[in-house]
Amino acid sequence: MVWTLLLFGCWLLAEQAVLEQAPQGPTCADTNGAGTGTPSFGCPDGWAPKPSGGSISIQFLTGDARRDACCNQVPTCADTNGAGAGTAAYPCPVNWAPKASWGSITIGSLSEAAQLNACCDQLAIPEPTDVIVAKTVVSSSTAVLGIGDQPTFSFVVRLTAAAGTIVRNPVLLDTMSDGLVFQGQIGASHGGECTRRSDRAFSCSWTGVTIGPGDEFEVSYTAVATKAGTFTNTAECRPAGDLDSTNNEAVVTVTVMAPPPGPPVLDVTKAGPTTAKVGDPITYVVTAGVAAGSPPAAVLVLEEVLDSNVAEFVRPLPEPDNCKLQNPQKVRCTWSNVQPADVKVLRFTVTATAAGALTNTARVSTIGATPKEAEVRTTLQPETAPPIPTPTIALVKTGPRQVVNAGEEFAFVLTARVTSGSAASMILTDPMPAGSGLRLIKSTPQSPCVITDKLAKCTLSGPFPRTIVLTAVGEVPGEFTNTAVLTAGGVSASAEANVTVFVETCGEVTPGGVPFSRCPRGFEYNPSFAGRTPANRVTCCAIAAQSAPDLSITKAVDAAAVRVGEDVVFTIQVKHNAGLQDTLAQNVVVTDTLPVGLRPYADSWSVTPSVGEDACTFNANNPRVFSCALGSIPAGETRTITIRCLADGSRLGALRNVARVGCNKAGQAAADPTCNKRSNPAIVRVTRPPPSSTPCVAALTVDLSPAPKRAAKGSLIVWDLTLTPIRGAATSVDVANPVPITLSDPTLIRTPSGGNCSFSQANGQSTLQCSFAKIDKPVVVRYRTRANVAAAISSAVEVKYKPCTSVESVVTTRNNNNVVIWTPIIGSCCDKDFGCTAGVARGLCTSRGGTWSKDMTACFTGQFCTGACCSGGGSLTAQCLTTTKAACTGNWDPTTSCFNQEYCPRPCLDKCQECSKRNDTCCPGFTCQNSGRYGKTYCLPNYVPYKPLCSGAGGVCGLAAGGNKCCKGLDCIVGAEGNGVCTPREICKPRGSVCGGLGECGSSLFCAPNGKCQPARCRSQGKKFQKSAAGQRQKNSFHHECQAFFNAVSSGAL
Repeated sequence: MVWTLLLFGCWLLAEQAVLEQAPQGPTCADTNGAGTGTPSFGCPDGWAPKPSGGSISIQFLTGDARRDACCNQVPTCADTNGAGAGTAAYPCPVNWAPKASWGSITIGSLSEAAQLNACCDQLAIPEPTDVIVAKTVVSSSTAVLGIGDQPTFSFVVRLTAAAGTIVRNPVLLDTMSDGLVFQGQIGASHGGECTRRSDRAFSCSWTGVTIGPGDEFEVSYTAVATKAGTFTNTAECRPAGDLDSTNNEAVVTVTVMAPPPGPPVLDVTKAGPTTAKVGDPITYVVTAGVAAGSPPAAVLVLEEVLDSNVAEFVRPLPEPDNCKLQNPQKVRCTWSNVQPADVKVLRFTVTATAAGALTNTARVSTIGATPKEAEVRTTLQPETAPPIPTPTIALVKTGPRQVVNAGEEFAFVLTARVTSGSAASMILTDPMPAGSGLRLIKSTPQSPCVITDKLAKCTLSGPFPRTIVLTAVGEVPGEFTNTAVLTAGGVSASAEANVTVFVETCGEVTPGGVPFSRCPRGFEYNPSFAGRTPANRVTCCAIAAQSAPDLSITKAVDAAAVRVGEDVVFTIQVKHNAGLQDTLAQNVVVTDTLPVGLRPYADSWSVTPSVGEDACTFNANNPRVFSCALGSIPAGETRTITIRCLADGSRLGALRNVARVGCNKAGQAAADPTCNKRSNPAIVRVTRPPPSSTPCVAALTVDLSPAPKRAAKGSLIVWDLTLTPIRGAATSVDVANPVPITLSDPTLIRTPSGGNCSFSQANGQSTLQCSFAKIDKPVVVRYRTRANVAAAISSAVEVKYKPCTSVESVVTTRNNNNVVIWTPIIGSCCDKDFGCTAGVARGLCTSRGGTWSKDMTACFTGQFCTGACCSGGGSLTAQCLTTTKAACTGNWDPTTSCFNQEYCPRPCLDKCQECSKRNDTCCPGFTCQNSGRYGKTYCLPNYVPYKPLCSGAGGVCGLAAGGNKCCKGLDCIVGAEGNGVCTPREICKPRGSVCGGLGECGSSLFCAPNGKCQPARCRSQGKKFQKSAAGQRQKNSFHHECQAFFNAVSSGAL
């Protein structure tokens, strides 16, 4: 044994000597090994030396292998795992963004709070968004569809931001129902850009613009009615993150009435002086309107004409919005939808520059009615003539001194006086205000006055003063001002009086008084009836509450003990205990907060008897809180609620639960404290299940897939969120899917049974949140969004769940593949069915067989996607227009033209039927003549004296709708917009000249395909065109050549 130890000691000494003589190898702490010096290995950025570097040999390692042996990777913001597997980035919370250099920022020694500030920059919290949309109809919202006339309506949309909010990059969408069509331009304030999407829809956007508190963005436009009916016009602006969606939409309605049987009967009067001096103002008073009992006039036209150019009208004109000065000797006034009660009273002032005779004629007309005229002849005396005795007159008018009840007669007292000079007679005109509901009954004395419901006209003879008492009655509540006009000897005076009409209601039985107080015993006045009328016991009284409700509530559970993963059912009973027979518990609501450990199934509850499918609701933030609205419960009745829950294992032991009930007493708006009751506690004991011989390996996979994966800006993207359990059920599932901020309008399309899903809003971020008690088979949640920004978009999902009956939760995440949003090239599309839509991408249009134009307004030019629209073909009312298929109310053919004489024929036309001078179809005894009504021609006898004036330079002519047909010394050519326009001959190009399109060639010429002005012809017999883009171009060329051919007859004489 001693020899053995001695031999071992000698061996150790020998080995040590050998080692001391062997050369030293390189290590992390000494890369030179046996060489001079001891330089350590230099770890690169983001790496730190390992503590045991001195004992780590790197003799046979190079490059990254040496780095991995000597250094540990330091955790950074971009890779929080450091040396660990994977590269998990630091999760910046909502409203925080990663710093630009976060890949080089180390966080290994930082606290959690310090890591947030090191890796992320806090974004500015956006100001809240709440846009308010308002829409109004300018002037009247009702009109009558006249014969050959289409009423117009003017709309104004206003966008404002609610107090304390702003609206960035607002976008307005406006749509109208069938029956209305846009007309003219769309005006937008603050630089808004508006685009028509169809004849009945447009959008306006303010890119880079913000609506602040106090700002008012306005859009105005006009629409024309194509048929009778009630039509809606809707404006909406729905920015992402809007706080209140209830004020994002505004709707107005307009009503267009069919023309009543028979033409309107018109009425016009005129009063003025018989003599006047040159230089003195001359006043003429005109009344115009529709006779009592007559149908209304769709468009009433009044023309005031002076027959001598030594006199002219003086501005300002009366009613400047309706009356326009055509020339110094002519004023034209127009009104829409004039009812018999709407009498127009106007005062015109005229001055003369030379002596002579002057006739002032007032002519009132409307479509389909016989015009009426009234005139006054005035002798104009020179300034040097003796003064003309001119009286000074005065009118005094008084109304009722106190408020009058609706239906109660009252009086206006009018006194006409001559304060200086003399007057043999005077004319008193007193119209009731339109829309006031005031109605005239009689005059006292009766003989000098002609009375209708809405107008009193009295011819008063001396001696003066003379007093007239007008008896009237009111039907509409409000305060109204009534103005009367008195004229005599070329002078006039006016006076006004107010009347306040009161309509009693339950809330105010006398003006400024108290509510109705004469309810019988057992009844009482109900404040919610305040606006009802008339005020009596039937309309104002409700049964008085006789006693307070007496509710009781109990709660029971179907099992005293369950295991984790099992279901339990609670039963809640609410009973209205017997009291007086008329006692009623109103607005009964049961609330229940289930204890932690019990998770309700959102689709497994019932109320007996049923009170509706949505009686019970669950809190979006805490699904264990639910409430059930049971409505009203009469005395003696019971309501029963059942709710199924899952014991999810988040808490074990005895779980105690109490339900509560509240209600209102009949006739009260606030909750009655005596209704508040608590149930007895229901207790269930939850225990762990016995250990399984096979451990639970259940898992839940998540997938988020978009469709399509490539989409145009503004398109809808549908997302399918699929949750699939594997090897068992998942319980207590919570899903969070933040919607990227470049997407807007998230909307649920499908939520599977057993789940509760909704979108939450926080700091401008929408998040889909879903909750499931258990998932034992694949479920799909589907929702859609709108792409607002061209970019590559990705979305993440986080799911928290418990495998089987496990107490511990598992969290899994999934990022979907990118969705590419691109900005489409948009224009106008004529689809295969000839529907024309603006704002359509080229690829989408052509892929579906449509014809595309880069012009966003092509659908409204009349030269794209058009055809011939025939209404009443073969009848006296036959009319052919070139328009889109959507705007046509008759038969529409894209292969022909209105110049085709075989298409939409019209037979012999009788008197006063609309005709065409170029194809005179009037019956024998009549000829086709200009009527002055919007430039149209009618079959009239040869002796009709009225002729319209020819248009001047820039005026419409020929086949153009509206205005005069002829040109005064000018050429009627096809203008740049495709309409007939009067143009000076010296600027028109002659035959053979080089041309580039419409509006260049002179009378009877058109710009031919060879680029030169050539004589126009119109071979229209049976002309047909292909249904294609080329056919449309051929049809447009043919149409313009025919226009040039026919417009030539409207050119002025050479």
